[in-house]
Amino acid sequence: MIPAETERQAELETLWSRYVPCFELLSDSGPDAFFVLEAGLFKFVRFNHRAMRAFWLASFIAWEGYERLSAVANDEAPDFGRFNAMVDAFLTMLEADDPTAVPMPAGLPEPGIYPDGALDREVRAAAELATFATGWALLHELRHIQHQQEGTGAPQGADTPTLSHLIGS
Repeated sequence: MIPAETERQAELETLWSRYVPCFELLSDSGPDAFFVLEAGLFKFVRFNHRAMRAFWLASFIAWEGYERLSAVANDEAPDFGRFNAMVDAFLTMLEADDPTAVPMPAGLPEPGIYPDGALDREVRAAAELATFATGWALLHELRHIQHQQEGTGAPQGADTPTLSHLIGS
């Protein structure tokens, strides 16, 4: 059941009852370990911690990049040291056997921890941005399931999206 305060509750409940998605958390090691976020077999949304951690950290990187570019726009000399350290941590996390063992860069909370916005607006904003991005990605995969179940998905071997939809019609 979708919480009552959800903005598009009725639409989400309809999606859930019609397509009956099954979310499957996979291991961060093994044949599919690198980055798993996919839909398949008409009902499964498969993902791993690495993918969720990547969305979290990438959102903070995007926020930091925006801050550095704001400095440039204000004719200030930007310091990309923190940005570069965040990108390095992101790349290290993607390659690590255990992505949760790679510490978040200084000043960043672990995924799912939302600081008080009154105390740190920017970190709170980036955390919420991460939640929106992850939610969008999971709903995107649900859309694949919708296309699979309705027979409107791209057939294998189609070269372009336009051709895929023409062949699938």
